[in-house]
Amino acid sequence: MEDWLTKALDKATEKGMKDGLEKGMKAGLEKFVKCVDSLMKNEGYTKEHACSVLDSTVDEYEKAKQLLAEAAVMI
Repeated sequence: MEDWLTKALDKATEKGMKDGLEKGMKAGLEKFVKCVDSLMKNEGYTKEHACSVLDSTVDEYEKAKQLLAEAAVMI
């Protein structure tokens, strides 16, 4: 295969993988935050208890919310 074509395909593959990872991570963070929020709202759990039920921590929840907020500003 031509060298330029190989480089272009490698670059496109790398970009596709990066974009896919970013979208997947964002979707996972959104789902996690939504689950914690739902437990707090619908079950009356504290943030600490909701995070514990999901085998997580309040720090992880707050970091997820922060990352999502930062991602929203970038768009």
